[in-house]
Amino acid sequence: MASISIVLRAGAARALPRRCRPCVPARRWCPAAGDLAGGEPAAGDLALIGAALAARPGLAAVNIRLDAARPEAWPALAGVAAAILGPCRALGVPCHLDLVIGASADVAGAVIAGRGWLAGLATATAPWVAAGARPRWLIPLAPGLVYQLDGLVSLALREGAEPLLLPLPALGAGPALIGDDRLFAWDFVRYRMLGAELATLTRGRIAAWRALRNGVLN
Repeated sequence: MASISIVLRAGAARALPRRCRPCVPARRWCPAAGDLAGGEPAAGDLALIGAALAARPGLAAVNIRLDAARPEAWPALAGVAAAILGPCRALGVPCHLDLVIGASADVAGAVIAGRGWLAGLATATAPWVAAGARPRWLIPLAPGLVYQLDGLVSLALREGAEPLLLPLPALGAGPALIGDDRLFAWDFVRYRMLGAELATLTRGRIAAWRALRNGVLN
């Protein structure tokens, strides 16, 4: 599933046309500009969205989320980048590309043999990296992925992406980690992200990693 959502600054909703206001609380894009909540964006949708972005200084952020395990959706990323990154940069509005890494990720296959969808993800997001927009890899804290965290984070950093770990409840995809799985994730955050990678993190990101370690994983 692919979706584009908007986040408005406080009070900005009052400046929108009356027909747009019901969509704002749900952070849905106005249907007049193409509702992308259920499928891939068409070229006409992208043109309308780009024009709408340039005309709406009330935007606080634009968030694009994509299931990374769907290579058939990747070609749309170049079009989205071309239509949205420019207007966002002109407005000073953050634009985030979030790629949800599913449990089918084959880290060893991607790194050693260059096989599987994970190996092609960097090529698909190259237009974003080239434009200075760092993609974010959303890595679920799931039993099937927890012991691949080191490889996934290393691969994300190598390809110019920012790795983020998300508890399954935050994705509506299941319960939080327990037992040895939780302890392994705690160790990873403590010794890799808040250890080896500490000097590369912003103050805000350090606080987020500490909150994950001391909250969900503690």
